[in-house]
Amino acid sequence: MIQEKVKDNINKEETKAQAPDAQKMTEIVTRRRFIRSTPDKVRKAASLVNKKKVIEALNILQFAPMSAARSVALTLKQGLAIAKENDFDENNLVIKGMRIDEGPKLKRRRIVHQGRATAILKRMAHLTIVLEVKAPAVKNKKKLVNSVVKQKVKE
Repeated sequence: MIQEKVKDNINKEETKAQAPDAQKMTEIVTRRRFIRSTPDKVRKAASLVNKKKVIEALNILQFAPMSAARSVALTLKQGLAIAKENDFDENNLVIKGMRIDEGPKLKRRRIVHQGRATAILKRMAHLTIVLEVKAPAVKNKKKLVNSVVKQKVKE
């Protein structure tokens, strides 16, 4: 009975190990940590480009009047470079999702009236972008198949 449980656990671990390999071919994950901007500001810049094509997103971020847009654009460019290195076409890349987490806070003090001090929190953000490689869409598959068949018949 114990041997059966061990075999079942081994089989489960093998299937878990195989699943991410298939996923790596279509997804690219890039991270940028310790961005010296508040997570709310980064989220606002990221919401401009979520679920868009990477090329279109870079154009939007280039002209966005936010300082956090630069950090999002740099992370997207990093993902684009990884995609080119793995021989993916940049026109087929789409932003699948973005996650902005809160990083550590730098704590400072500001002197106020009557000798008191108030806290100043300088916040940081962690940005994770998941890019997905989409296959180019074919509008009419029947026409495509027929044209391929005709070309083979001619040859």
